[in-house]
Amino acid sequence: LFQSGVLNEAPKTYVGTLPSMDEPIKQQLMTDIVQKFANISMIDISRVVKGVLQLADQMSWSLELMSALAFLTGYIVLFSIIRSQVRLRRWELNMLKILGAEQRSLHQYLLYEFVSLSLIAAILGVTLSFIVSGLMMKFIFDSPISFSWAWSLLSIIVVPLLAAFICFWASRR
Repeated sequence: LFQSGVLNEAPKTYVGTLPSMDEPIKQQLMTDIVQKFANISMIDISRVVKGVLQLADQMSWSLELMSALAFLTGYIVLFSIIRSQVRLRRWELNMLKILGAEQRSLHQYLLYEFVSLSLIAAILGVTLSFIVSGLMMKFIFDSPISFSWAWSLLSIIVVPLLAAFICFWASRR
């Protein structure tokens, strides 16, 4: 990059690699090189890479734990909302009973409402996650965009099913 003579007298660093080998042989070779040549620094990149991978695993585990806690918190909030709505609509539900609605049809009414809301929320959440992750991949990481359709469809199916279970459980009385 520079003309000859500009950096000729500057200090230099040379980097070399060794093929992968067994740990005892590698340790002995590193010891021999350092003893013969005192001005050579040896860095075991495999240890550095192993440390970085362990850190990434820990970060991945903590991210999975945080997402599971967020998921659990969301369903606790959903349970609370459904219980609150059933209490607020007690007069409306009693009026429907007086007019001849069966308990089963009241459950279906609440179930339809909350499952449809959770389905809309799941579709909106998946769509927004596609948009945000696509923008991040394109503008921040400068990487091609790829999506996992299977996990997205699973989310769109599982979220309303769990909402249906929670709705049934929260409104059973």
